[in-house]
Amino acid sequence: MLPNMKAMIANGISFLIDDNATPAEDYSSDQRREQAMFKELLNRCPGLPKELLRATQEEEDEVVGNKLKRGVACARSDDTKNLKKEILPWIAVDGNLQNLNPQLHRNVKTNRGFHHPRTGQLLCPVDLDWKDADIRRDTEHTQAPASFG
Repeated sequence: MLPNMKAMIANGISFLIDDNATPAEDYSSDQRREQAMFKELLNRCPGLPKELLRATQEEEDEVVGNKLKRGVACARSDDTKNLKKEILPWIAVDGNLQNLNPQLHRNVKTNRGFHHPRTGQLLCPVDLDWKDADIRRDTEHTQAPASFG
């Protein structure tokens, strides 16, 4: 379900270089899926396309192997205790925690992550449809990050 980051980046770079010269139907469904995820990654990391296009293979491996891994590690290591107060109002669509169903409380973690409809929606990979009951069931039992292999 989650991509191999190196393959996704390599496929994405090929996609950038191709610049839509190849029709979408010429790509496999896996390649199209990786391209969609790569586009989303580029949307979230504005300087990344230029860095990847000018990178040598060794530098590309550095970007994938270290920078993205480091970004993931830093994101995980943020002090959630300090973030809890700030995150809860943000995830409530209108900022009102009372409107979350079931409600989320600052001091209770048991119903968060993929176990809660709103936090699960926010954590769901961009290429999956959170409204699909099978996707919700499958993601509720996974914690595996994307592979960097």
